[in-house]
Amino acid sequence: MSLTCSGEFWRPCRKLRDLEAIVLTDLRQRNDHRDPWDGSDKADRSGWLTPTLVNPSLIFLQHLGTLLAIVSKKPGVFSFCVAQGVSHTAGLNKRLWQKATLAWARTTVDASPDKVYAKIADMSEWQSWLDKDYKAKSHTKGLLSSGDGFHYTVGPNRVNATVIQANPHEEFVWSDNTLMGLIQSQHKYTLRKVGGGLFKPSQTEITVKQELSGPLKWVIKGKDLEKQMSLRLTSLQQAVSTPQ
Repeated sequence: MSLTCSGEFWRPCRKLRDLEAIVLTDLRQRNDHRDPWDGSDKADRSGWLTPTLVNPSLIFLQHLGTLLAIVSKKPGVFSFCVAQGVSHTAGLNKRLWQKATLAWARTTVDASPDKVYAKIADMSEWQSWLDKDYKAKSHTKGLLSSGDGFHYTVGPNRVNATVIQANPHEEFVWSDNTLMGLIQSQHKYTLRKVGGGLFKPSQTEITVKQELSGPLKWVIKGKDLEKQMSLRLTSLQQAVSTPQ
């Protein structure tokens, strides 16, 4: 998965308190005016849009299992809440690689921030959102499994095939070079083409790419992704393949 944003985003709300006001206002409107910051560490925040507001280093938002990160160019220590309201901290530095202990994932990552985020992408919270919301709203049926039927096009010709091996590849990388939020997913499948017509039975590999993008502020405010973001999708039926 790939999510990108720009330092320009910070210009309208350079002060952390300004951003805090924006997020908390939206929170109260979305959650029956309940305040997630009620002082109780045991509060059940499952399904809430949970911002963690710290120094102008990192802000994590979690909404219905979706983990999104907004990062400035300054290093620092961040803390965040998972769906159950448990807080943890980890140290990150954009220039000097530091050890980041993600206790909630029971994983210690000694890597750059980009690689830490890549590890976060493997979390069940992210996968849950990807499977339930993103793929459901795309024109695909989600990940294919061995034995599933499949068809795609090569030029004007339709090819019927059966999946014999699925090799999903998903990547979550952070950068700050664009104002648009971008979520990408890429999956590779090994197919066995069905005989008939111009095509003989054979194996081929096909790569399916999906993109979901839109102004990052829409993601931050927790708006409906399908309505508020523009969807650019190369569907399975239109995927480009190179027969072997």
